[in-house]
Amino acid sequence: MSTTTAPGSRSSGTRLSESDVYWFEEPINRHDIRAHEILGQRLPMAITGGEHHCAAEEFVPYTSSAFQILQPNACMVGGITEIMRIARLAELHGLGFAPHLMTELHVHVAAATTSTSYLEYFPFLEPFITQPLKLDDGRAVVPDTPGHGIRFTPEALERWRTH
Repeated sequence: MSTTTAPGSRSSGTRLSESDVYWFEEPINRHDIRAHEILGQRLPMAITGGEHHCAAEEFVPYTSSAFQILQPNACMVGGITEIMRIARLAELHGLGFAPHLMTELHVHVAAATTSTSYLEYFPFLEPFITQPLKLDDGRAVVPDTPGHGIRFTPEALERWRTH
């Protein structure tokens, strides 16, 4: 998708902004940095993306004006060390940071950064895990137990086990 095809995203973004949407997540092809920059200049909400990026270095070109919020996924970028690099990149560039998916894992990352804007919450995993994320007045409660926060139920492990 080229910058010439961004008008469809602009139109959608304009309609979404009428509903006071805070961010527009991955509105166009992730490789079209210039189109993200143009869209960010023309829309009132933050442009965010990065859930499919695989390393901190992939976020660098987006930090000048393409994304206002970086949205990595620790599972995609190779783990905690790399997602913490991305959080630091967001901090250094005055950008927001909102880890994508895997809330029970990312709550720890979010708590360890100064750039976290939001933590995406996906309750669909709750039936499969023993300790779902707890919320208190709309805020995630960081577990105080060791580990990454994801412990699957025995039923989930059995159901999804491959032989």
